[in-house]
Amino acid sequence: MKNIKKTILLLLFSSVIYSQEIIDKNFDEEIEDVEEIEDLKSLLDYDCKNYIKTEYDKVTGISNTGSKRKLVISDSGKYGFGIFMMLSSETIILSINTVGSGRCIDKDDRMYVLFRNGSRLSLPHNGKFNCKSTFYAYFGGNFGKEQQLNQLMSKEIEIMRIETSKGHVEKTFTKKQSEDFMRTITCLKYSIQ
Repeated sequence: MKNIKKTILLLLFSSVIYSQEIIDKNFDEEIEDVEEIEDLKSLLDYDCKNYIKTEYDKVTGISNTGSKRKLVISDSGKYGFGIFMMLSSETIILSINTVGSGRCIDKDDRMYVLFRNGSRLSLPHNGKFNCKSTFYAYFGGNFGKEQQLNQLMSKEIEIMRIETSKGHVEKTFTKKQSEDFMRTITCLKYSIQ
């Protein structure tokens, strides 16, 4: 387990050091904050078994890795998000159910994130038009977006907004929700073989 943690730390630290720019809402921003790197190191002090799980289907022989539980960002259950993260081959998939502002997500809708440090991120919906209230964002594999993934792994989300057919759903994350999101997506990233 210590060797795995050391390997993950080395990979994570290397990706941050060699990433010189982060795409941040149509402009590049240099990584200048040493505290971000220290925060990334501290993320490795947790056990990924608390955040992700792998299930093996003995009939098909296929293993599936995903978040251990859906991250619910809602006060009442009538407005907010249910976020599930999973791994498909070398692609991390965010599947975000929206509640409270229309059921349909168009192929041109976007997700906007304001991080606690004031930086921003905008991501396109990678799925097709649907009226299941589900927004999809894919990272890695054929979809790329490594710099955006690194932002989600290293910065605490303050506010997330997802566009819908009737406007948008927007929620503020608690510190714990932000940390759980970062830890889950980081564990998925480093579970890719």
